[in-house]
Amino acid sequence: MFKRTLAAVSACVAATFALVPGVAAAATNPYSATEVCGSSYHLQYSMPVKTTVGAEWGRVYLLYSATTRKNCVVTLKSAYVGTATTTTAYVDAQNGAGGYDSDNFAYYASDYVSAPGTCVMFGGYIYSRPDSGGTYAYAHSDWGWCG
Repeated sequence: MFKRTLAAVSACVAATFALVPGVAAAATNPYSATEVCGSSYHLQYSMPVKTTVGAEWGRVYLLYSATTRKNCVVTLKSAYVGTATTTTAYVDAQNGAGGYDSDNFAYYASDYVSAPGTCVMFGGYIYSRPDSGGTYAYAHSDWGWCG
């Protein structure tokens, strides 16, 4: 009797989750940081974009191209993928130059900075809703990657 009841309850729970939208596995971001920046860019560093309670909603990447002599920063979403929510990527150079991209994006935000002979810092934000609404996740580096 217990096994039949357990099986019936399990079947009901499975059927309930099948009917609830959004319970399925999260969508995978179809983009990579190198694809966004360009083939001449190479990864320097990446870090998770996390909420204040530690949930990871994406990663922010710093890339560099010896060809263009520029840094590229990309915030790639792993939460809210395919949904336009406020997504930000920024990179600042100690020489005063900077790049900033923030809007309601479905997959990523990115920008570039020319910073020869100086250090950079970078970071990103991902919000749960458009127009900087709802909760958010963030990442921010210290100064580094000097060159």
